[in-house]
Amino acid sequence: MKSSRIIIVGMGQIGTSIALGLRRLKKIPIVGVDIKPQNLKIAFRRKAISKSFCLKRDQDLLHLSLTSQDLIVLATPVKSVENYLRLLPQGPLIIDVGSTKGAIVKVARRRHLRFIGTHPIAGREKEGAIAGDPQLFKNRLCLLTPLPETRPEDRKTVRQLWRSLGAEVELMESGKHDRWLAYLSHLPHVAAYALVMAIGRLCGTHDAVRFAFGGLRDTTRIAASSPVMWADIFLSNRGSIRQAMVKFKKELDQLAGMIERGERSRLLHWLSLGQAMRKKY
Repeated sequence: MKSSRIIIVGMGQIGTSIALGLRRLKKIPIVGVDIKPQNLKIAFRRKAISKSFCLKRDQDLLHLSLTSQDLIVLATPVKSVENYLRLLPQGPLIIDVGSTKGAIVKVARRRHLRFIGTHPIAGREKEGAIAGDPQLFKNRLCLLTPLPETRPEDRKTVRQLWRSLGAEVELMESGKHDRWLAYLSHLPHVAAYALVMAIGRLCGTHDAVRFAFGGLRDTTRIAASSPVMWADIFLSNRGSIRQAMVKFKKELDQLAGMIERGERSRLLHWLSLGQAMRKKY
C-alpha cells in the first residue's frame, strides 16, 4: 500500500478491527475518526490508531486536509456513508465496509470519486471499539465491488489491504451483491428480529428471558446487532429484501399448511430437504 495515511471513519467493531490489524502489520499513520469520544479513547488506548479526530458534524472531516495519498475507510452505517460521499473530495481513495452497495455506488459515480465498495463478511453482534479484533477478518470472505472506471492500481491497493488482514477477496458487481446479500445476510436478520418480537409479545419479555433455551438463543443471536446499522441496511436494500421476505413467507405458509393438515410424510420430506441444505453450509 502506497498511502501516506489511513483515515478510518467510524471506530466501532469493524473500523477498530481494521485499525488493529493494520497497525500490527505496517508503520503507516492511522487516524481514527468518530462522533463518540469514548470510541476514540478506547481505540487509542488499544493502540489501534496513532491519532484521533472527533467529529461534531460530517463536514468536520474536511478539516483533515485530505489528499490523493490518503486512503479513507468509511466504517459507518450505510446512510452516513452516503452523506460522507456527498462531501468528500475527488482526490483520496475511498472504501466502505457496508452491507449494501446500490445507493452508495450511485453517489460515488455521480461525484466521480475514487471509490471501491468492500464488504467483509465478518463481525459479531457486539458494538464499539471495545469489540475490535485484529483477527476478525482472518480466513473470512471480503467482497469487492469496484466501479467500471476504477483504476487498476486502486483495485490492487484495496485487494492488498484486505489480504493483509487475512481475508479472502472476491470481486462482485454491486447489483448482484445486494441481491445475494438480501437472502444470505439481510433475510436472516429480518427473521431473527421478527422472531424475538413475536416471542416477546406472545410470552412477555420476562418469561422469554427466563426460559430462552439453546435453540432460541442460537437462532436469535444476531438480533442483538446494532439497530441503527440494520435499519439503514433494510431501507437501503428494501427492494431485494422485500422479494426475499415474500419467498420466505411462502415457505412459512407451506410449513403452516402441512402442520395444520397433519401431513407427516410431506413434513418429513420438507424438513429433510432443509436439513440436507443446512449440512452443506
